[in-house]
Amino acid sequence: MKILSKKKCEEILKRITANEIIQVEYGLHDMEAETKATENRAEMAFIVGGFKGMNKVQNTLRKRYNNINHEGKD
Repeated sequence: MKILSKKKCEEILKRITANEIIQVEYGLHDMEAETKATENRAEMAFIVGGFKGMNKVQNTLRKRYNNINHEGKD
């Protein structure tokens, strides 16, 4: 098993977040597939960064969705 550097972990977490954003914006049309994809990304975030990694992904997504919601209200 390969030990990842902090920089590599950050890069992987950014990619996981990007995948989540793409899924939400363009959508999977099958609810089961969407749920499974989200679960897989959450598991990858946990493996790479533990709970902190999962929280980073969720916080980034939350900020993005809040920005989108605020733009829509203006």
